[in-house]
Amino acid sequence: MKLTEAIGVLGFALSIITFALTRWERRKKITIDMFIDHGTRFREEIDKESKDPILIVRFINNGQRPIVIDCNSLVFYGNEHPVPWWKTDCLGKNTFPPILNTGVPGEVGIFLESFVQLVGAQPNSEVEVSVTVKDLDGKCYRPTSIYNLLLEVNEINHYNKKWWGRIHNC
Repeated sequence: MKLTEAIGVLGFALSIITFALTRWERRKKITIDMFIDHGTRFREEIDKESKDPILIVRFINNGQRPIVIDCNSLVFYGNEHPVPWWKTDCLGKNTFPPILNTGVPGEVGIFLESFVQLVGAQPNSEVEVSVTVKDLDGKCYRPTSIYNLLLEVNEINHYNKKWWGRIHNC
């Protein structure tokens, strides 16, 4: 094999690797964060004096392409019990950005008390909390781990327990 042929084969292999890495880097990716708010968000949708705790979910597009989220596919989970967005008051659904551009966050929330009632949790207990959502292409997004909601103090801790495969609609 001549040196020029070896360089040609090496250049071809390098172009294939570059193409694969570019496609992998441009994939759709959303980071999902969950936290509790005590009446500072969604003021235009709730009573200004309300201090009721709200379970907030923040979606941030970390991919290189814009993503159109199908808000009708939004499902909250508490102890593996699904709570679709339409079973409770979902805040921020009308103000959620129609297209989630790179680095742009979108937030929705539900009242914590109604969520806890719908999943049947006992007062002062712990609830494993998660959420799933799909884009218009049908790709499902979920956090990489479960969040642990402590009802005694109305706070969420990041819980590194993997849950892939436990929730079946994704």
